[in-house]
Amino acid sequence: MLRDPAQPQPQPQPVARRNNIAVAVQGESALNSAIAEALTSELTSAGFEVANADDMPATEGVAGNASAGALVNRLRGHAGILVVARIEPAGERELHYMGRTDTAYSSRVNVVVYDVASGSPIGSRASGSIEYTSLNASQKAEQVIGPLAEKAVQAIKNR
Repeated sequence: MLRDPAQPQPQPQPVARRNNIAVAVQGESALNSAIAEALTSELTSAGFEVANADDMPATEGVAGNASAGALVNRLRGHAGILVVARIEPAGERELHYMGRTDTAYSSRVNVVVYDVASGSPIGSRASGSIEYTSLNASQKAEQVIGPLAEKAVQAIKNR
């Protein structure tokens, strides 16, 4: 069957952008799961479909160590947004209370949101400080991640 040259040619359909979010937490291992859990919970509460990058086939086993650029490249076609939380140790101090001794650890948490399609950051980096012990790491992670996640949510919604 011959095609009439006067007829417009069908245009290829644009590739649908994925809207799900991959979360990668890197750095201090004592806080990784608490930060990942708190960040995932905050983003899910905002109505987003969220997955831990370590649980995604494209980034399984490398999300905790790979650069943001490498994660973005691996996630193309699998996620629309990448949220990277980096935990940098900042020090520690001994606590003495009620005849006990414990260690308080200090860390800096930086959160950056990336558009996976373009590889560009969305919004600005959000940072917070956390001081925690082994007994209160999850509670302190939730406290520091709340405001950082709010900034990430706003950046994603305003993109």
